[in-house]
Amino acid sequence: MRWGRVSRGEASSILEGMTEHAGPPTISTDDWAATPVLVRTLVRDQAARIALLEERLAALEERVKQTARTSSRPPSSDPPSAPPRRRQAPSGRPTGGQVGHEGHGRRLLPTEQVDHIVEVRR
Repeated sequence: MRWGRVSRGEASSILEGMTEHAGPPTISTDDWAATPVLVRTLVRDQAARIALLEERLAALEERVKQTARTSSRPPSSDPPSAPPRRRQAPSGRPTGGQVGHEGHGRRLLPTEQVDHIVEVRR
């Protein structure tokens, strides 16, 4: 018997193959016939539950694989194990205000219209 995950198709075929007289493929017909009815019912119920859980696990694993790159989620929702985002290549210019660019700040009033002047050190 192989242990581990069972694909959805395998679980379905196991359930379909299990009738009142024929059990799972790994149990002989004689052993299945000697198995009490309550145990047979339990085995069928557990096989159905396993198939359901395998399907749910596959769906959850697909959700875990999603990152901001592979879905419409924001980057802040990425887990710590997600690959880092690409950084933009440096342009060679310094950060901040650029040389020669006229600012968009507020114009200063002429000193005649000012009530109080505050000296600021730079």
